[in-house]
Amino acid sequence: MENYTLISQNTFKIELQIMDDTIDYYSNVCIRLIMENNIYEILNDNIYYLKNLKERYCVDNEIYEIDARILEQKLGILQNEYYYCLNENISNEDIFLDENDEWIGEKYCCFTTPEYSTWIYKKGGKFHLMVTPMFRYFDEENNRELYLNFINEYKNILCSEILSEQLEKTCDIIEKIYQQAVTSQ
Repeated sequence: MENYTLISQNTFKIELQIMDDTIDYYSNVCIRLIMENNIYEILNDNIYYLKNLKERYCVDNEIYEIDARILEQKLGILQNEYYYCLNENISNEDIFLDENDEWIGEKYCCFTTPEYSTWIYKKGGKFHLMVTPMFRYFDEENNRELYLNFINEYKNILCSEILSEQLEKTCDIIEKIYQQAVTSQ
């Protein structure tokens, strides 16, 4: 197993761990957010998926300036509301849709797990990283009360400005890991 620190600030750290001893495209990687005494597993996927993420975020990051119709602190709540409305087949005026009838905030979501969403966006020319909780019971019947409790207790886990250099370092690490996977084939 190999470990990499992607981003490190005073209040948090983001680490990537390669879970397999032999590295190839499909080697499992885990990304964790570490804050105080809490560890959040924010991604569990493979190297190939990471490479695609890198291409998405590191090639043309100008498109990630947050839409003025979205309050950045509400990204996570709006995402949960969007999914809840989709599941329940109801509409919500607070959810702005694009030309494909998808929520306009979805493009800022870097990746999700069943428990967390991780966001990267720009505001005022500066990059921001946010981690938010996900409602886990969308597929259960009669989940309205569970959903309302989730929303009432909702708190963003992390919202922090990150430097473009930190994002570039992350992209470089992902590229290094990917190249390692390619050469081991």
